[in-house]
Amino acid sequence: MRFSRFIGGSLAALAIGVCPLRAGELALKVGQKAPPEEISQEVAKALGKRCIQLLDRDQPVFEFWFRAPVPLKKKPATAGKGLEAVAMATLIGVVRIHKLLTDYRDDELYEGVFTMRYGSIPSDGDHLDASEYPYFAVLIPAKKDRTLAGIKTYKAMTKASLKETDSEHPMILSLRPVRKPAVKIPALLVPAPNHKSVLLKTTGQVAGTKQTTDILLQVVYEGEGEF
Repeated sequence: MRFSRFIGGSLAALAIGVCPLRAGELALKVGQKAPPEEISQEVAKALGKRCIQLLDRDQPVFEFWFRAPVPLKKKPATAGKGLEAVAMATLIGVVRIHKLLTDYRDDELYEGVFTMRYGSIPSDGDHLDASEYPYFAVLIPAKKDRTLAGIKTYKAMTKASLKETDSEHPMILSLRPVRKPAVKIPALLVPAPNHKSVLLKTTGQVAGTKQTTDILLQVVYEGEGEF
């Protein structure tokens, strides 16, 4: 995932010598901030109170608000395996993107406010060995995703995202499980060569119960791979 911009009227990914994301360029800031006005009240009420910002020279690049609690199919074995307990197409948060970027597939990632719905690579034979980890967040424009349960399937959420892109794929952010939590959470990590992620903790709630548990989410904001 790299910074991108319009050059000569066309979209071009920034290469070396222009301004790619590099180690240490983004800073982490956590505070209280109201969710974007672009999202519905139903979605806003489901979000936690914290805003997690990734800043470039004090200017926000990403702003995240995560759902609390996130509905779970079951209690995960550990907080770091929380993704395994989330059902397909569950709304897990909201993100505001302040700059034109490219996503994990090196496709366009536009400025704006998006819901984040959980997905995993389909076992249809077309995506074998496509990624080290099968988890991702599909980004859907807030204007198209107004209710928590309005999108329930992989097909529906990818279709809603595809309508806003010029590529053959939905907009995504890669998600990774957490094997060894950082001492301090939230934190910025380097989970693999040429990758950067933000690690955070939120609450999950097992469906049909009042049982809650901490879950860890690791969102990749820099790096490229296949999905």
